[in-house]
Amino acid sequence: MRDSKLFLEGLAKGIAKDQSRGVRLRRYLIDNKEHNWLLALMLNSCAKISANVSLTDLEKIVIDAFRNNGFSDEEIKEQGRLYQEIPEQTRREIFPEKFVRLNTRTQYDLKQLQADLPDIQKFAVSKLSSVESIDLQNIQIETEIVENFSVSSETPQAAVSSTKPSQPIYTCKILGFECIKRQRDSIFYPSNEPYFLFGTTASGETFSQKSRIFEDVDNGDKRVFAAEEGCLWGENCLPQAFPKEGKFGCAITCMEHDSGNVDKVKKGFAAAFASAAGILAATGVAAWIAAVVAAVGGAIQWFLSIAEDDLIDTQVFTFTREVIDGKLGPLPTKKGKKQWFDVNKFFVAEDGATYRVKIRICRYT
Repeated sequence: MRDSKLFLEGLAKGIAKDQSRGVRLRRYLIDNKEHNWLLALMLNSCAKISANVSLTDLEKIVIDAFRNNGFSDEEIKEQGRLYQEIPEQTRREIFPEKFVRLNTRTQYDLKQLQADLPDIQKFAVSKLSSVESIDLQNIQIETEIVENFSVSSETPQAAVSSTKPSQPIYTCKILGFECIKRQRDSIFYPSNEPYFLFGTTASGETFSQKSRIFEDVDNGDKRVFAAEEGCLWGENCLPQAFPKEGKFGCAITCMEHDSGNVDKVKKGFAAAFASAAGILAATGVAAWIAAVVAAVGGAIQWFLSIAEDDLIDTQVFTFTREVIDGKLGPLPTKKGKKQWFDVNKFFVAEDGATYRVKIRICRYT
């Protein structure tokens, strides 16, 4: 295992000089500059802990997210020191203009963020992938009768109540993946060991999970998620109504296991998501979910670049009840039906490694 302090210092220099492991991270952050406000906020909050200065109400939300997801204060301070080592010119290249100015002396709070979020949202809408972008002609709608909401082959036991709901309920689940092209980073390990991190936020709540490590995966291989894995909507993959605002945001990250600590990888992912959820809850404006979820991508990319496992790709997107219902059509007149369609997402690494992930969206009536 590498020395954490030395590696963080090397990453800071790599980002600044476009060298080594910092190359891809720097490129990603530059390409997504306007969405990196959350990352700047998170890192500056860590810097304040390192400098032992007081936090604003907004910064406290961020630091609580770190601590509640297993980060020690020393680990938080390491992130703060890394942030302070990045030259100002590099910060200008990777962070939005207003957030470049954040430092341990600034006081950026919830009220100021609420004033800035409408402008941030404009950038998010143009960038964030969503279910609206799916070509309806390429979707096959499947329908089956579910007698008294009995269990189907894709649904965990006890997933659906025998009581017929007055409104439809939904699940959104990763079914599995196909390895189109594996990573070839070592002649000693001819196959890959991918795993996935995924998280969802809605109504100020968040949950994140890590799949098991799929061993011995090679080109053309397919793997299926267990019934309780990959739940993007519906806690424990149990169908439930959409959140009251009618949308939720997701992130999925594909990783290749090398020598890294997967639990450490997961807590970085979870901290980024928890920060986003805390901000949504504190602002109380669900309409800003696109802006916040879009910003999660940069934060995830940052924390996973520190891991010793290889990052394949991260994608963030939203699902809305309106669009899902529009694609599935009118509700069946007969109760006890399940309708669904599948969405394919491609995860592509810088070296060309490619995984196709299948997501199934179901509606129960």
